[in-house]
Amino acid sequence: LTILVNFQDLSSAVTRADVEDMLNGANYTKNGNICSAKEYFSRVSTGKLTYTNVVVGPYKLSRPREFYVNNLLVEEALTLAVADGLDLKQFDSQNAGIIDALNVLYAGQTQYRGELWPHNWQIQLQFGQMRTDLYLLTSLGRTAADLSIGTFCHENGHLLCRFPDMYDYG
Repeated sequence: LTILVNFQDLSSAVTRADVEDMLNGANYTKNGNICSAKEYFSRVSTGKLTYTNVVVGPYKLSRPREFYVNNLLVEEALTLAVADGLDLKQFDSQNAGIIDALNVLYAGQTQYRGELWPHNWQIQLQFGQMRTDLYLLTSLGRTAADLSIGTFCHENGHLLCRFPDMYDYG
């Protein structure tokens, strides 16, 4: 599940269709990307992982961006999606009552500050019979020209595959 959010004072021109293409598209090569996120995970897993995202939103959060530097927006984003009628059971591939992967992409450029820093982590939220476990948070950008699979795939590598950080500094 990928949820797109705007802030009260900042919105993105990136559309749901733009993000669906970046995450699930075939032969995606826009903005210097060599493939979509789905194609990336298929390649690095030698075909063992088919990672498809359902993209919802964008939803407007209740506060300006600055508020979310010190306040995690994941619960509010998921609450907005559920209130819009989203059935979370479709994101539980193992029938364990746990959402497989929760991604939240926020409007604007990446903020390397507080709770807006691109990251993945654990959050325990309960929505009826479904609960969350791991989530990813990163930026959406301002326009479709900002879309890149880099951070999304890096953080989902931790979230889905439990990859450690393996930065190449050389």
